[in-house]
Amino acid sequence: NVPIPVPVAYHSFGGWKRSGFGDTNQHGMEGIKFWTKVKTVTARWPDGSPDGTNAFVIPTMG
Repeated sequence: NVPIPVPVAYHSFGGWKRSGFGDTNQHGMEGIKFWTKVKTVTARWPDGSPDGTNAFVIPTMG
């Protein structure tokens, strides 16, 4: 056996017999149902800071 690095998100098997990550498979009808199911996304788009300037600040511990 030769290990091949693959992204787990696209391959739902763990490498052992009859193993899988999660409760659904990404192959066959399960994968088609997952990628074609209608989804609703809720997002919040803030207007910016009260003084009219937009600033990007990275929070730090200190």
